[in-house]
Amino acid sequence: MLLFFLLFLSCALCFSGCNKSDDTSNPVTIIQTRLAGTTQSFTLGNSGINIEMSWIPNGVYSMGSENSGPPHQVNIRSGFWLGRTEFTQNQWVGIMRSNPSHFIGDSLPVESVSWIDIHALIDSLNRQSGNVLWRLPSEAEWEYAIRAGSSTNFYWGNDNNLSLINDYAWYSGNSSQSTHIVGRKHSNTWNLFDMAGNIYEWCEDYYHDDYNGAPATESAWLNPITQLRVLRGGSWNDTPGNCFSTSRLASAPVDQGFDFGFRIVRNDN
Repeated sequence: MLLFFLLFLSCALCFSGCNKSDDTSNPVTIIQTRLAGTTQSFTLGNSGINIEMSWIPNGVYSMGSENSGPPHQVNIRSGFWLGRTEFTQNQWVGIMRSNPSHFIGDSLPVESVSWIDIHALIDSLNRQSGNVLWRLPSEAEWEYAIRAGSSTNFYWGNDNNLSLINDYAWYSGNSSQSTHIVGRKHSNTWNLFDMAGNIYEWCEDYYHDDYNGAPATESAWLNPITQLRVLRGGSWNDTPGNCFSTSRLASAPVDQGFDFGFRIVRNDN
């Protein structure tokens, strides 16, 4: 009888423990399944073409620097998926059926695309998805993602003597004046490639000369309206200083530079 009771108790404890570990409402379980830099593949609308994305968690960080500021605290309230690389020409053609790029290659980043061009693609993707899933990152989200918890000039460190930059970025010193296949350099700690160099990346925000009055959250800065939009990250045509995590560029939303591209966000819904 005692043996039967012990067996019953053992089974009951095992059943209880198994139920607890499978409980998706447990916050520890949710955190463990969405670690920063977790990667997942998604299909782009009806194109049949996939995109690899990294999970960017919520958090708080100091945005900007003394030279690009003022520095201010930003609360990223919700996690989101961000393309592991720049949007490629293969992905663009799969949706838009044409290639605007100057440097041609399926695995090269799409460039010579304006902010307006990108929104035409995003509108098409969202119509195909039947939901507002896709968008550009805000500038605050973009800088949070490139930093990946760092506070140095580059996401791999300050690299004052530029001994490491060739391992992480395509810039004027190593690009041979061209874009390069995405994802060939080292990623940051959140599994994002080419956040520094290769091409500039459009953000959703209007450009302002400094961060006075900027949102304290991940929201894009859309008021007051200006004539320019924000690009980040530096490019194949830039000096190392323009590849800093805090460096910024402004351009008209109709501009289509040979070094203007983007990476895309997927909302977590």
